[in-house]
Amino acid sequence: MRYESTENRSATAATYDRLKKAILSLELLPGQALAERALETFLESSRTPIRAALVKLESDGLVRKGERSYTVAPIELGELEQAFAFRALLECAAVRQAAQVATSEDIARLRALAKESSAASHEVEERAPKAEEFHLEFARIANNAFTLRALEDIMRVVYRARWLDLKTDKDDVGAREHEALIDLVEAGKGDEAAAMMERHVAHSRDRLLSAIKAQAQGLRMRGLKVSA
Repeated sequence: MRYESTENRSATAATYDRLKKAILSLELLPGQALAERALETFLESSRTPIRAALVKLESDGLVRKGERSYTVAPIELGELEQAFAFRALLECAAVRQAAQVATSEDIARLRALAKESSAASHEVEERAPKAEEFHLEFARIANNAFTLRALEDIMRVVYRARWLDLKTDKDDVGAREHEALIDLVEAGKGDEAAAMMERHVAHSRDRLLSAIKAQAQGLRMRGLKVSA
């Protein structure tokens, strides 16, 4: 049996992280071809870790393999709508369970995360991770590893699309809903918290999809592959 060296594993992990970040931030555009030679220059890496990273990214749903090369997966509005629907199911279940088991330390952590999210600038690179950490915390409190893992996968789909929301105004409604969710969890009102979460996810979905649809033609003109 052959084992991959520590050095090779480290190179693959670093290449994967760099390539994933470039895709999620739209530095590499949806639909863009990923020629290995160009990636060697872009990533300053050799072909072996690049190929391993591409295989992993394909399993993540961020790249697609064609006959000759990989391409960055397109952003599909239908897929986004499905992602939000699944996200709502997961998050409603998580927040309902969290309301039954949350400790005072958990509530303090949620309030700290909500504050960080509200204070974040309008830049997606700062704003989106803060909001996602807040949402993932409910699954952590619920202590369900399967829900947490599934939510992390869904957030990856949504995160990339958030870069297409060019609105610079802060989402005050979302911030208020975060605080309301914490209050309901702290009070042990699981069903009410789940109903609030469903509305909150719908608000986030509608904001993002309307922003993308409003600028769909311009995005395509910039070379971004966005489809219904």
